[in-house]
Amino acid sequence: MVVAMSMVVIVLFGSLLGMCLPFLLNRVGWDPATASAPLVTTLIDACGVLIYFTIATAILTGL
Repeated sequence: MVVAMSMVVIVLFGSLLGMCLPFLLNRVGWDPATASAPLVTTLIDACGVLIYFTIATAILTGL
């Protein structure tokens, strides 16, 4: 249950971040083609762990 829920949230968050980040990088003045892929990968990996543990804590504590 925890893994399935966290996978859904991580995929949705990753898709949203991957869609919005190139526009934000372009607005800042950076080249979105070179900076987007490493930045999205790093952010999704870091946030994925946080999302997983947040959902696991919420389910295990009964929230």
